[in-house]
Amino acid sequence: MLAAVAGGVIGLGQWVQLYLLALSGAALLAGGIHLLTAMRINRWIAGAIKLVATFTWLLWPVWLSHYITAGTVDRLTPIHALLAANGVLQHLGLWTEQGGVAYHLTALNQDIPHTLPHHAWAAIAAQTIVAAMAVVLSWQLPQRKTDNAQVNAAD
Repeated sequence: MLAAVAGGVIGLGQWVQLYLLALSGAALLAGGIHLLTAMRINRWIAGAIKLVATFTWLLWPVWLSHYITAGTVDRLTPIHALLAANGVLQHLGLWTEQGGVAYHLTALNQDIPHTLPHHAWAAIAAQTIVAAMAVVLSWQLPQRKTDNAQVNAAD
């Protein structure tokens, strides 16, 4: 992405926002899996649960847009990573105005008017706060007392 900054496609501020958005998203994934494994859920199952939860959240503009109000969309849009990223990069085109499958599957900007955020700071903050909460909650749970031989034998 730094090549996009050097080429003038995006500005340095936009790059920083997108980098922090990706970093906070990775922290959110790791924090969620850490919490689930601290709850004594098998790490493979924890990963699967977190994967389904992540896709459910990231794809709500498609599957949930037909069932929610414009007010709910206005509250969810600023903290949604993909919509925030599209808002930062509006000059490259809006995803709801592109042809293809997504345009036909969502009601956003068709039946439900909405505005993309002009920055990603709300999404970065939301992801970071939820990730931190997951890690802090996992510290509050009693730790598993297993040795490496038992862990390796289970894998």
